[in-house]
Amino acid sequence: HDLGISLGKFGSFRKEIDVFSEARRLKVLSGCSNNEIADTLLCMTVCYHNLGDLWNSNLCCKEALAIEFNIYGKTHVNVAKVLHRQGIILCELREFDESLKSFTNCLRTLKALKIPSDESLVKTLCWIGKVQRERGDYLKSLESFQSALQSMGKIAGKDN
Repeated sequence: HDLGISLGKFGSFRKEIDVFSEARRLKVLSGCSNNEIADTLLCMTVCYHNLGDLWNSNLCCKEALAIEFNIYGKTHVNVAKVLHRQGIILCELREFDESLKSFTNCLRTLKALKIPSDESLVKTLCWIGKVQRERGDYLKSLESFQSALQSMGKIAGKDN
């Protein structure tokens, strides 16, 4: 797993996929925790995304999300992280309705965790704005970007 991460830092994404695939196989065979397997799947998601292989990226992301839901339920930071990644992939696949669902579920999860102001919240609101813009709903897009700005102000310790 760590070798795969190192290879990605050098842009060797094809080799990285091979190493992550082997790491996943070994983790399953050796009885590693599902959380470790989900972590490797999420790394594979990012790697496939870097290669422009959105189809395989989406497959790995779906599998990681199913594992995370099974472990934590719907309210956990790991679930939010995978939902966010899924939203990005679906947006790039131009599946805007599904992307919006992923980002909305991510936002709900982050809010349920009661994290007062978090960079993840801002990034998710920005992506929701991008998806709304792509769908042609410019008013909702603007509202999402404004919410992101307000959240950024809270992070920085300002009211506006």
